[in-house]
Amino acid sequence: MIADTSFIIDVMNGDHDAIQKAKLLQPENSPISVTSVSIFEL
Repeated sequence: MIADTSFIIDVMNGDHDAIQKAKLLQPENSPISVTSVSIFEL
Protein backbone atom coordinates (compact mmCIF):
# COMPACT_ATOMS: atom_id res chain seq x y z
CA MET A 1 0.00 0.00 0.00
CA ILE A 2 1.22 3.49 -0.79
CA ALA A 3 0.07 5.91 1.89
CA ASP A 4 -0.98 9.25 0.50
CA THR A 5 -0.48 12.51 2.34
CA SER A 6 -4.04 12.76 3.64
CA PHE A 7 -3.86 9.26 5.16
CA ILE A 8 -0.58 10.07 6.91
CA ILE A 9 -1.99 13.34 8.25
CA ASP A 10 -5.11 11.52 9.48
CA VAL A 11 -2.95 9.01 11.37
CA MET A 12 -0.82 11.81 12.83
CA ASN A 13 -3.98 13.61 13.97
CA GLY A 14 -5.34 10.49 15.65
CA ASP A 15 -8.19 9.81 13.20
CA HIS A 16 -9.81 6.59 14.39
CA ASP A 17 -10.60 5.19 10.94
CA ALA A 18 -7.09 5.82 9.60
CA ILE A 19 -5.50 4.24 12.65
CA GLN A 20 -7.77 1.19 12.35
CA LYS A 21 -6.76 0.77 8.70
CA ALA A 22 -3.07 0.99 9.61
CA LYS A 23 -3.59 -1.61 12.34
CA LEU A 24 -5.34 -3.93 9.88
CA LEU A 25 -2.38 -3.78 7.53
CA GLN A 26 0.23 -4.41 10.21
CA PRO A 27 -0.52 -8.10 10.98
CA GLU A 28 -0.69 -8.91 7.27
CA ASN A 29 2.92 -7.74 6.95
CA SER A 30 1.76 -5.45 4.18
CA PRO A 31 4.41 -2.82 3.67
CA ILE A 32 3.19 0.75 3.84
CA SER A 33 5.22 2.89 1.45
CA VAL A 34 5.45 6.66 1.33
CA THR A 35 6.28 8.59 -1.81
CA SER A 36 8.80 11.40 -1.97
CA VAL A 37 5.91 13.72 -2.89
CA SER A 38 4.15 12.90 0.38
CA ILE A 39 7.35 13.49 2.32
CA PHE A 40 7.74 16.87 0.63
CA GLU A 41 4.11 17.79 1.38
CA LEU A 42 4.48 16.89 5.04
